[in-house]
Amino acid sequence: MTPDRSSLGLAGALLAAWRENGAARLNWLIVGGFVAIGLVTSLWQVRALSSASALAIFGGAWIVARSIDWAARRASLLARLVPFALGLPFCSIFWAAVAPPQTQSDAVAGSTSCRAPATVGALAALPTSILMAPIDMGSDIEAICSYCSTHFVYTSNLSGPCSPAECELRDLA
Repeated sequence: MTPDRSSLGLAGALLAAWRENGAARLNWLIVGGFVAIGLVTSLWQVRALSSASALAIFGGAWIVARSIDWAARRASLLARLVPFALGLPFCSIFWAAVAPPQTQSDAVAGSTSCRAPATVGALAALPTSILMAPIDMGSDIEAICSYCSTHFVYTSNLSGPCSPAECELRDLA
C-alpha cells in the first residue's frame, strides 16, 4: 500500500471508532493507533509501511462495508457504484493505472541504476570499516563490500564476514 492508502485506511479506522459504540469503538481505536504508529515509523523506515498497510486495510474495508449498506438503501444506479469507487484507492492496479507513465519509468530506472556495477563498485571501494547497524542493503551488495556489518547476524541467508563480537574486536588497520 502507498502512504495514501494507509492514510485512507487510518481515516476509516478513526471514522469507525467515532461511529461505533462500546467494545467495537475500543477495537477501532486500537487498530487506528497501530496504523498511526506504522505511518509515523514509515517516515523513518519505509519498510514499516507494509506492516501499517496490513492493518489500514481494515479501516478501508469498514468504509466500503458502510457504503454498501448506504447504497442498498438507495434506488439510484449511481449510488450502487459508490462502494466500487470507494474501494478503488485500496487496489494496487488503480494506482498503477492513474500514475503518469513518466513516474513508472523513473522508478524502473532508479532501481536499475541502484544496482549498476558502477554504483556497487563505488561501495566496494570504500575503506574497511565497522558498521554496527542492522541495515539491509541486500545481501548481494553486502557480500562484496569490505565493511563488517552486524546485519549478517539478523539475516541467516548469508554468512557474513564476521560476527558482532568479531566486529567489535576486529583490527581494521
